[in-house]
Amino acid sequence: MNRSNRAMIFKLFFSIFIILLPAIVFAQTPRVIEITGTKDNTFRSPGQKGSPVVKLKAGEVVTLRLTCFRGPEWEKDGTTHDLTVKEWKDQGWSVRCKTGTKDFTLVVPDKAGTFKAGCFNVKCGRGHDDMLATFIVEP
Repeated sequence: MNRSNRAMIFKLFFSIFIILLPAIVFAQTPRVIEITGTKDNTFRSPGQKGSPVVKLKAGEVVTLRLTCFRGPEWEKDGTTHDLTVKEWKDQGWSVRCKTGTKDFTLVVPDKAGTFKAGCFNVKCGRGHDDMLATFIVEP
């Protein structure tokens, strides 16, 4: 291979590297939101007391990491809890979890505001109606 061919190949690889570098450096993985459905039928989030309050950005892609423990009641298929935002249900924000941890990749809707989430669809026992979380969407 002569010198001009090597130079051309080097320029080609260098150009591809320069074009892809920002995508490699600035590529972001979705932010992980951790919520636990406890055996006492409450939602908890690390570092928070009481029901979780989660701030989100409109249009943000997040990974909802839902860890569930079996309480006194559960579904026949083994589902122990669900987490549903009623206003976003048609956009995938109604997820079910069996005992263990499951990740859900979701897109935050564009509408700003405060939205309640709950274990609305799986009767998990006493305290079920108070099993809530709050999502605050900022523009």
